[in-house]
Amino acid sequence: MSHQRKIPLSFILKRRKLLWIEVELGISEGWITYDDAIELAIRRVQSGSENNDELELAGLFSEEYSEIKDVLKKLVKSESQVPFDEVKLVWLRIILSWLYENLNQFEAPLDIVEGLYEDFGYPDEIRHLIKYNNSNDIRERSDLMSMTFEEKLIVLWKEYLQDMIPLIES
Repeated sequence: MSHQRKIPLSFILKRRKLLWIEVELGISEGWITYDDAIELAIRRVQSGSENNDELELAGLFSEEYSEIKDVLKKLVKSESQVPFDEVKLVWLRIILSWLYENLNQFEAPLDIVEGLYEDFGYPDEIRHLIKYNNSNDIRERSDLMSMTFEEKLIVLWKEYLQDMIPLIES
């Protein structure tokens, strides 16, 4: 997703209370920043968290990279272990949601979806959104008959996101 990788934290937090392992992956991939991790810690402390590591992170400056990384590692270890594939799927859903809500900012958003499909290891759950994986389902739906192929994929994308919202929010 080379156009604009960073996703606003406010957008993400409307959809999901991020786990620290998700924060760590988000930073390493460039979807969020160290500032976002600090902001998240500040919000949690303001909401009543008494977690010492969150308190420490909330007090750091974004330039203190090694300290932030160390505290994040402690926060990740303190959480229940989540399979890495699940963490990646959460980010895929968030990115697809953000991309969909900002369609007009991209020349070829479906090409970006195709790139994400590759980047995330060809997940089955978005296989139907990829041009070269089109299925008979698209051709058989009467509500899509008058649309171009790209318009049909955009409709399927919207439906996918509606189905995934509960999974993003969990």
